Amino acid sequence: MSTRWMPVIVLTVGLIGAATSRAGAPLSCCGPGPAPHCCCQPAPPCLAPVTTCCDPRCCDKVVDSTSITLYERQEATVLPELNIREVVTRAPTTKFDVDYKEEKRCVIIMVPKARDVQRLVKSIHWIPETSVDPCTGCCCTTYKPVENCKVETIQIFEPVPEQREVTVRVPVLKAVPSEVAVTHLTADWSSKPAIVTKLDMKMVPTKVCVPGTCPPPPPPPVFMPHFPCIP
Repeated sequence: MSTRWMPVIVLTVGLIGAATSRAGAPLSCCGPGPAPHCCCQPAPPCLAPVTTCCDPRCCDKVVDSTSITLYERQEATVLPELNIREVVTRAPTTKFDVDYKEEKRCVIIMVPKARDVQRLVKSIHWIPETSVDPCTGCCCTTYKPVENCKVETIQIFEPVPEQREVTVRVPVLKAVPSEVAVTHLTADWSSKPAIVTKLDMKMVPTKVCVPGTCPPPPPPPVFMPHFPCIP
């Protein structure tokens, strides 16, 4: 409630209290005399209070809306299928086997052989001699080296080339017919039954009742008292 009505309400309450403290007669005369010459008029009755809707149901509002519903739907369909398989193909080819054969080969090797050789060998012999010492004049024996040469026969080894025959195994490639397996992948298209699940949408119009609230009450009526006329 607005504050501008407060002085009016206070004044109205005070006047109502003063009027009820009197005899309670609705009529008042302004002086002695017969009633037809009275200038007083009956006081106006109090205004009836204004009634408002206090039931929230009288304030409900109906709003139109649309609800969306999603649901699953299944359908039978045919789906393509890709089958991958291996295919083995035999192809002729030639392979080579290793064979060995024996052959005679000549080789030259070095063989040590002994040989007699005469060599001159020198040697030294010590021969005693008797001589007179020139200082003392005494006889003394001294040894004198004498070189001696002599021919000796010795044996030496010298490498001599010699040819020999050996047997070796020689590899020989031999062609042999054969087959080889070639594996490759191939794809085959086919179909199979399947169930497809889809989503559908349905729009349903509905009405929604929105609960309302009571409006604020109106301000109270203003009571103006009627004062008697003074002749």
